[in-house]
Amino acid sequence: MRRMKRTRVQADTVQTDGWTRRARLSPAVLAQLLEGDIQNGRYKVGDRLPTELELQDKYGVSRYCVREALQQLKNAGMVAARAGIGHAVAASRPMEPQRYMRSAITLPELVQSANTRLGLLQTQTLRVDHELASRTGFPEGIEVIQVKVLRNKLAQALPTAVLTIYLLPEHAIVIDSIDGQSEAFHVMLERLCGVTIQEVRQRILAVNATGTDASALQATEGQASLEITRQFLDATARVIFASIGVYPSDRFSHDTSFQVVR
Repeated sequence: MRRMKRTRVQADTVQTDGWTRRARLSPAVLAQLLEGDIQNGRYKVGDRLPTELELQDKYGVSRYCVREALQQLKNAGMVAARAGIGHAVAASRPMEPQRYMRSAITLPELVQSANTRLGLLQTQTLRVDHELASRTGFPEGIEVIQVKVLRNKLAQALPTAVLTIYLLPEHAIVIDSIDGQSEAFHVMLERLCGVTIQEVRQRILAVNATGTDASALQATEGQASLEITRQFLDATARVIFASIGVYPSDRFSHDTSFQVVR
């Protein structure tokens, strides 16, 4: 990620025909002002920034200017979009330029759905508590449908993963098409519900398979596994669905290449 380009902040007022008015800020200058507020502690890491409308009103700028400024801060790693919250401070300083750039990866490559089949295990409706909100990105307090599925590779005797998928009730129609499906879940959802996945956020943890997950996977209790949590977002940064998958370590691999930036 490249460091944000520094722009000299101009005076915020200009004199015209005897009248004093606020100068029009550019996105780069607005981004620098917000960066300064973050670095001097006015907005701390984790704090929510003012809404786009509030920033427009405060600085007398257009919606385009605000969005471009926020995008520059996001590119610098200082701000992140949070579903149901808006924009929050992610870091107190811009990220250092990266020397290694990851090659492009497609969504099918990420979810590794080729040559697999899904098996529906169970469904239930639940209300999102604080812990589930932090893991899935759904707002706390809303109702979601929890769907447990088993992913099997066609040429493999043992299941590849057990997935817990969290859906909005408005997308419940997709549940009837899960069992026996070889199509990737996100593709089914887009096709049946008319949504478009724009971004995927992923977190991988080392865990031990336990309880019903170990049983469904035909794995030994405590077997070393990977827990892969993914949030699937649309163009407005709204979480459309989320999944938490447990993959026994001997049944999952993922290869990635990087290019050196000189």
